[in-house]
Amino acid sequence: MEMERSEKIRTVEQLLRKYTVTKTYINNLYADIEDYEARLQLPAAPKVPSLSPAPRGSSESLSQEEREYLAREEMTENVRKMQAELMKIEPMTKRLERSLEALTETDRRIIEARYINDYSWTMVARAAYSSKGYVRKRCPVVIELITDMMFGPEKIMVQNVL
Repeated sequence: MEMERSEKIRTVEQLLRKYTVTKTYINNLYADIEDYEARLQLPAAPKVPSLSPAPRGSSESLSQEEREYLAREEMTENVRKMQAELMKIEPMTKRLERSLEALTETDRRIIEARYINDYSWTMVARAAYSSKGYVRKRCPVVIELITDMMFGPEKIMVQNVL
């Protein structure tokens, strides 16, 4: 089912308000994946001779190799989960970034100041080198423009060929 226009606009506004947090989260996921992959490249622990061949009654019954294997399996699973998380959130974030880059400098300053940095209208006007009245009127127009860039124009003009 197609999202309604107002839902799309609300989605864009939410994405903008959470932009910094989302970008940081994505960067942290990449750093964590890199860390896990580096640890997975380390050689496995060497076999350690057991002091006693008799099995113990506690959880210590796993050998060093088994513990290492289980730890590697857990790291591999964590990497898989983080990559799946990235596949869910990164495409929309990249779409938002491309949309912001396509804006004029003034429009981008208005949106970044108001939504990403949560500035007051006075501070938005200063950041955009514009009047307070202008940025208040321009902001909803720019949000609709970003919405069109992210989800497609509401009505696409098609030339009829005879």
